[in-house]
Amino acid sequence: MQKNFIWFAIFLVLFCPRISSAKTIFSFAGQVNLSTKEYDLAINLKEQGAISAHVAEAGDDQYEISVKIDHLKFSAIDVSTELKSRVEFNKKNGKRHVVSGKVGSQYTIVNYKPFYELSGSFEIKDKKIFLNSISLGVVACRGYINLFSPHYLDVTLQLASLPMEDFISIFLSQEEVPSAGWVTGKIQMTGEMEHMLLNGQLVAYDGFLGDMAYESIGLNFTGVRPIIAISDSSVIQADGLIFSLEGPINLSDKKNLNRQIDALTKSPLVNVGGKDLEWTFKRIKMKGGNAKTELKYLFKKDGRTGQASLEDLDMLGLERSIEF
Repeated sequence: MQKNFIWFAIFLVLFCPRISSAKTIFSFAGQVNLSTKEYDLAINLKEQGAISAHVAEAGDDQYEISVKIDHLKFSAIDVSTELKSRVEFNKKNGKRHVVSGKVGSQYTIVNYKPFYELSGSFEIKDKKIFLNSISLGVVACRGYINLFSPHYLDVTLQLASLPMEDFISIFLSQEEVPSAGWVTGKIQMTGEMEHMLLNGQLVAYDGFLGDMAYESIGLNFTGVRPIIAISDSSVIQADGLIFSLEGPINLSDKKNLNRQIDALTKSPLVNVGGKDLEWTFKRIKMKGGNAKTELKYLFKKDGRTGQASLEDLDMLGLERSIEF
């Protein structure tokens, strides 16, 4: 019974980060069948959804677990899914237990849209759950999460050509921001679940976002959830126009996310080298190869000041270069 309770607590940690606090009160109902060694538990989270679990012994120190999640809400995400897992308890170092197992999902819906299914393996030891090989479609997950408060985690998400519409649908409905293309890169999550530090390096390519068609978007961000700061990022539009991107985004402000994206600072891409300033404002990649054409403004400073302005420029030129 104690083993089963610990395992169900794991699902609370993984899927209910906002309600697994000691300050949260919720109702539950359960049933124990000692003859068949089966256990049922249902938790009503009110406006945050509902969770039910069934645990059955499947052999010596082996258990089969089914969890149904019904419209579980946290941050800007609404999740419904069914999880199935088979776990095994192994003794290690005397009385200590190491739990290993596999997990899979079916009928997963995120923000009322069909989503990728979860699959992979995990291990539980030293009061942590280690995600050894967990995948969610084209998203791979590795790292660990503390089982007990304050639920510290260190998890890396690796994206491999995730469709842009699926990436956007986590925050907005597809109807609000039409999108296409692919997203690749990684997101690092560290710290306590409620205030985790997010670091991301993502690249989107060959698509459109709202009214903007893009060739590529290089996105770098960092911040404590839900506020992230975008910096050292750039966009190359489909017509070749190029600019840098920076500014804050509040991930919890789902209704105004599209407006927040429009409010990001967009500036010409500037390269500073000695006494020269180089502004790239158009970059066109040739079809069928790696060749590209660039149009640049070249500003040469007069050397009397570290600042460049129209008054102290020795030369203002326009350069067109072709690379093959």
